[in-house]
Amino acid sequence: TWIIGDSIKSDINPGIEAGVTCIFYVYKHPHYYWLQDYECHTLGSFYKIYNLSEVRKILESPLSFEMVTEV
Repeated sequence: TWIIGDSIKSDINPGIEAGVTCIFYVYKHPHYYWLQDYECHTLGSFYKIYNLSEVRKILESPLSFEMVTEV
C-alpha cells in the first residue's frame, strides 16, 4: 500500500502512522497555500516529489530514490 498526498497533516502523517510508504506531492497552486504542511512536523520518512510524473519512477524502483523527513 502506498499513499500519495499533498498534505503532511492529512495524508502523509496518517500514512506513516498506518505503516505504509508515502509520497508527498509538493503542490503549488497560485490561489492557495497549505499552511498546515509547513507548520506540521512529520512523523517519519517519505518520498518527496514536485511533479506527478515522478510517482511511477518511484513505484517502479523505490530504492533508487532517497526518502526524506522534512518538508
